Amino acid sequence: MGGGGNPHFECPDAGGFAGDSDYIGKGLKPIPVRGNVGCVDAGPLATRPTVENRRGGTRPATNIYGPMEAGFTSENHECLGDAVVPAGMDTRLAEAMLHAIDGCEDREILDFCGGHATPYHYHENDDDELQGPEGLGGVGVVRRAEIRAEAGVDQLSDPRLR
Repeated sequence: MGGGGNPHFECPDAGGFAGDSDYIGKGLKPIPVRGNVGCVDAGPLATRPTVENRRGGTRPATNIYGPMEAGFTSENHECLGDAVVPAGMDTRLAEAMLHAIDGCEDREILDFCGGHATPYHYHENDDDELQGPEGLGGVGVVRRAEIRAEAGVDQLSDPRLR
């Protein structure tokens, strides 16, 4: 948990990903909700090919992951202590859960471009998902609302969760 997900394929650092043989010519198939769902194309990579990590190093910014998180522990956010944000939560809910823990209120899961972790990856924009299950992640609004309700998160009164 908290290890950055599970890439289903490698994204080339220079862009030019030609697709995954598990999907090419195979008709409609669901995509995973965790791990790689796509790669950043060469055009956007020319603008932002790498990101800087907390230690000052850089890493490629080529991966696009699904809407669900792999989970977080104190290895990712030391403010968690013994608490855990479990895997399988969408990024907004995972951040809301993080903010509910003393000492973690000001932590952010995603950077200003919507990415994080090692390997660095952007997350699928779950605003599309809110329009229905045909969104990129394919996870319906009903289940998201159920998970948030179980976690005690009021998505209607918290504008960050809308």
